[in-house]
Amino acid sequence: MSATANQTQLAPALRTAATHLASLVGGGCALIFANLPEDESREDTARLRAASGFSTAGAAKRAASAALSALSDALTLDSTRACEPIAAFGQRGEAETFLLPLRWADR
Repeated sequence: MSATANQTQLAPALRTAATHLASLVGGGCALIFANLPEDESREDTARLRAASGFSTAGAAKRAASAALSALSDALTLDSTRACEPIAAFGQRGEAETFLLPLRWADR
């Protein structure tokens, strides 16, 4: 399958995963970041790929920005990390925030 076909299928799969994750945590929020092989310009940076539980795309982007430091720590340690609530997640993110890094192909 070509890189373009993979990306076409990946986007809706990640949106579905974000929605499912948000529902599993009792209607909270979910952000999915990924560093994809096709994204050559950002080799070391995971980008926000999907979000659920936010009122607007802008709110999801602000929450993603606020989570970057904790995300970087989780990726560096390559382990699940719980951190304090992140204010940018709003009321739905009042409980702990869990970061679950998943790696494939050294990314």
